[in-house]
Amino acid sequence: MRSLEFEFDTPAGDAFGPQQALEFLHSKGAVHVDARWIRNHWLLILWKIAALTRLLPDEHAWRFSSEEVCKQLLYRYEREVNLAQRSAIKRIQEHDSSPSQSMVLCVMAIPTALEEDETPFVELTDGWYRIRATIDKALHRAVQRGRVKVGSKLAISGARLNGSSEPAEVLQALDLSALCLESNAVKLARWDARLGFAPRPFVATLRSLTPDGGLVPCMDIVLTRVYPLAFVDERERGGGEDMSNARGEAQEAEEEEKWHAQQGDVRARIEAKYEQSERTLEQLSGMLYHLASGMDAGASQSYATASQCEDYLDSLLVSSDPQRDASRIPPSSLPAVAQLAAQRSQRSREEMRGQMEAELAAACAPRRSRDFRVVRFEDAGTGPGGAWQGRRPRGQRSVQLTVWDVSKLGEQGLQEGKRYIVTNLRPTQLRSWRKPDDAADIFLSTRRDTSWRLVE
Repeated sequence: MRSLEFEFDTPAGDAFGPQQALEFLHSKGAVHVDARWIRNHWLLILWKIAALTRLLPDEHAWRFSSEEVCKQLLYRYEREVNLAQRSAIKRIQEHDSSPSQSMVLCVMAIPTALEEDETPFVELTDGWYRIRATIDKALHRAVQRGRVKVGSKLAISGARLNGSSEPAEVLQALDLSALCLESNAVKLARWDARLGFAPRPFVATLRSLTPDGGLVPCMDIVLTRVYPLAFVDERERGGGEDMSNARGEAQEAEEEEKWHAQQGDVRARIEAKYEQSERTLEQLSGMLYHLASGMDAGASQSYATASQCEDYLDSLLVSSDPQRDASRIPPSSLPAVAQLAAQRSQRSREEMRGQMEAELAAACAPRRSRDFRVVRFEDAGTGPGGAWQGRRPRGQRSVQLTVWDVSKLGEQGLQEGKRYIVTNLRPTQLRSWRKPDDAADIFLSTRRDTSWRLVE
């Protein structure tokens, strides 16, 4: 940028540029910065004081001077080095703050020419450092129309940081990473808005939304209509919801009752199939324990191995007369065989339980229904009596919001006439959207991470 080449003329007739500024700082004991740090802040300070000089031309003599630049550099050194205070962009690049936080950044540069396959981007600043930001189609259109230009301040929420997953030094990171901005999460800020992180999220309005503008981070709304609860079936493997079979609460209750009846019938058939096998082992174990309890205490001890006990038990399981064949087992081996039968019965019971559940799920798959409710709302006013306080008039848009998993919102649910702060909405039915001043519906939907907060 040309600011890096700019030099002031001193009263002695010497040039004062970034190199002289670095020498000045070192002479004042500010030795923990290098030429890169000076060039970054020289650029941003000149940009700032040039804008102030243009706003206040009568103060040109002292404001746009090398003395003012040196004063600003010393101030920044004190804040950043001695007090260890970091700006928003520095904290984001060092991964100590989330890029999704609400913040105000200023557009510092807009490239005039892009490669054919290059994603549109702008260069933003928080007054201390710079960062690139890729923009979506809607923001690119705003740039082309001149709505967003150099010097515009942007109120940003819900941004993402693309690039290296590791923290980076802020001056090196300019070419390594970029914020990812979507227009529904960006609005023009006031000219006097303070740069950096904001204390509260920025609220989008119906008029500001675009169908291709991505996620809507936050809205302040008043519900005007709440439609009855409905249900749909979810498709398998993340295929979304099948809206073609939407049904009301009465139909859902009938479907649920029908499924439980079907599941009961299937479970009874499967349990009957496994019951005989389980009963055989239990009866055999009981018989062996009974025979072992009647064994003469003075009988000679058997040294049957575990393998022999397995063979005894297997022969009893296939025998047509287990009582007769059990009497042929050495009496002193009966306790071991009985214990083995009991262990196998317990293991078989656990295995059969898993097999039964698997067969039940295959024969009568669990229902995958999801509840939802459609609501209508309008932007909440911020003045007395809800009077509209926006800088632009309300648009003519109306909205249908599909609220998923309403049952998770608690007993109160959603109530008409109540005011809510709602986060993380996504546009749907994109081809049905019309312009903000058209009296037509737009369509939004909640996500699993959508949150609702009642405003009393």
